[in-house]
Formats: sequence, C-alpha cells, structure tokens
Amino acid sequence: MKFWHKKLYYKTKGLVYLLFGLSTASLTIDIAPRFFYVHNITFTIKTSMKKLSKIRSSANNLYDFYKYPLDLIKYKNSFKITQGIQDILLEEDIEPIIKMIINHKRIFKVEVWKFSRSGQNLFTLSAKNKSGLQFVDIPNLTSGFFFDDICIIKKSQLLCLPVEEELY
Repeated sequence: MKFWHKKLYYKTKGLVYLLFGLSTASLTIDIAPRFFYVHNITFTIKTSMKKLSKIRSSANNLYDFYKYPLDLIKYKNSFKITQGIQDILLEEDIEPIIKMIINHKRIFKVEVWKFSRSGQNLFTLSAKNKSGLQFVDIPNLTSGFFFDDICIIKKSQLLCLPVEEELY
C-alpha cells in the first residue's frame, strides 16, 4: 500500500469514527489505476451494541469523601448547603432538582430525597422520612444528569449528602 493510500485510509477511518461514534470501521477503496481518482468507496462498519448495564452509578459513590465538617455555604431561601452539595451543583446538571427540594414545604425534621433514573433522560424524584414513609413521588422529570441516582438529606434549613449527615 502506497503512502497516500495509507493516509487516505486513516483519515477516512477517523472521519467514520467522528461522524458515527464507532470504534471499529474498515474501508475498502477501489482506485481507477490510470486516472487517480477514487472509483468506489465501501464502508464496512462493525459495531458492538452493549446492553445497558444494570449496575447503577450513584453520584453518592463519587462524592463520598467528605468525612469532616466544613464551612456551610449560604444558598437560596436562607438554606445552607454543604461542600458536597456545592460540588455536585458545580459539576452536574441538578440545580432545578435542588430548587424543587428547597421549595417543597418541610414536613419532617429529616427528609431523605432520592433522584433516580427511570428511563433514558427520565427521572423520578421521591422523598421519605427516616422511618421510610414516602410522602413525595414525582415521576417523568427530564434531566441531563449523568448519574443514575443521587440521595440528598434535608435537615431543617440544610441540604447535605448522606455521608455528611452525621457531621451537621
């Protein structure tokens, strides 16, 4: 294979990867020998569709390193949030959910809110008290949140992660 054939092959393979997001692609090129133009291009695309994993990825597993109390951060409506919640707000698309949790009238002293994936970009927001009594269930919320679920604790005027609950 001549040098320019290789260059064309690799450039086209990269283009197939960029356009279709495929990890494996092969290319067959038939070149008219006297005219130096591409006569026929055939793509053979191999894909392996992985089934959706049943293992759920939780944001709480990633943000579980808050082991000692830090300064609380003032948020909206006289609420305070912990550093863990602040980091999630900065890194993930969850601010509308945090606002819904804050705006919901507090019923119990400690409320456990769970935002979990129910479809591709569909989520369910539910809330329970410490005894397990569910008092909120809002299905079919659309979000671009990366993880499959997150658990947030609401204590009086404070939002924190479960790993931070005993610190405050």
